[in-house]
Amino acid sequence: MTEHKIRVLVAMPNTGMVTAATTASLVDLMQHFDSSTAPCEKVARLVTAQGSILPEIRHRLVAEAYEFDATHMLWVDSDMRFPKDSLNRLLNAGKHVVGANYARKEPECRPTASALSGEPLGALAAGLVEVEHMGFGLLLVAMQAYDALTFPFFNFEPIPPANVRFLGEDVTFGKKLRAAGVGMFCDTDLSRHVQHVGSHRYELQPDIEPATPKLQLVT
Repeated sequence: MTEHKIRVLVAMPNTGMVTAATTASLVDLMQHFDSSTAPCEKVARLVTAQGSILPEIRHRLVAEAYEFDATHMLWVDSDMRFPKDSLNRLLNAGKHVVGANYARKEPECRPTASALSGEPLGALAAGLVEVEHMGFGLLLVAMQAYDALTFPFFNFEPIPPANVRFLGEDVTFGKKLRAAGVGMFCDTDLSRHVQHVGSHRYELQPDIEPATPKLQLVT
């Protein structure tokens, strides 16, 4: 019997720029994970890959994860801010694919995650919710999920009939998972504390005004 272990490759694709907020979040996350107690061997390693062809970069990082003998990959985009216990929370969810929802970099701050109905997953969602697809900004993927898929794992897909616009690799990855019978889940509680960092902070906004203050990062 193989001894249980947790080996996480924290993978950050980038085009050469990483925000200070992401760097600080990663340092805190790695330290928090390292100091956490666990009933088994655990280790996390951070790897970055630079380039402009995103599907190619992601495949290179998956190859590194297999070489590292990883049990999981934590995908982190280079412009995200997140709590230090994010990795622990996602691991404790016990799902093959689970991540955080976050706002797109646009004035409307639309969510990156889409519900099974095809509608955007709003900020008022609660708990662990199965989704159709979601962004890779903060996404934990067990290596077993890749084993269930056919290669390539990531690709852009033209949108008919004009075929001049493309589905991103996050959307097509979600489609591949569902076709293989692998569920993708969103931790909506963690999502409330995740921000997309740009010229200002992009945060998910409720569909209606709640009785609570605007969502802020927990520090």
